[in-house]
Amino acid sequence: MSRTAGKHGPGTTAVHGGRPPRPGPLSTPVVQSATFAFASAAEMRQYLEGDDELYIYTRYANPTLHELEEALAALEEAESALVLSSGMAAMATALLSLVRSGDLKTLHLRVERQSENALVLARALEGRPGVREVIYPGLPSHVGHAVASRQMSA
Repeated sequence: MSRTAGKHGPGTTAVHGGRPPRPGPLSTPVVQSATFAFASAAEMRQYLEGDDELYIYTRYANPTLHELEEALAALEEAESALVLSSGMAAMATALLSLVRSGDLKTLHLRVERQSENALVLARALEGRPGVREVIYPGLPSHVGHAVASRQMSA
């Protein structure tokens, strides 16, 4: 179902999202809990079946983020919106949404090249007079270098 800003201007839509006024606080309360409890086993079953009004862990979703997604969708006149916790999560999600099965066949080669480039950069920075410290496990000067070498060897 497509959400639209409707009769409201963008300012009102930004504050209230695409839904009509409802009883209670005018602005969305900020939910600071990381975890949520279910009132019953039946409620947990509802969550597992996809009820998007129930929450278990903030990393997956929470009421504040849900409201933000709805407001962004309304402002953009989009069907939905997605809010992520970091730029890296956003980049990974964007990349993975564009690839098909089999598109990552060269991933191991790209990761190997990225690691080689990172080591070259770390070595160059480590030798610069204005750089106090380079923290990279590929460098012998790193406290965890021996462990990293064992874990990251092919």
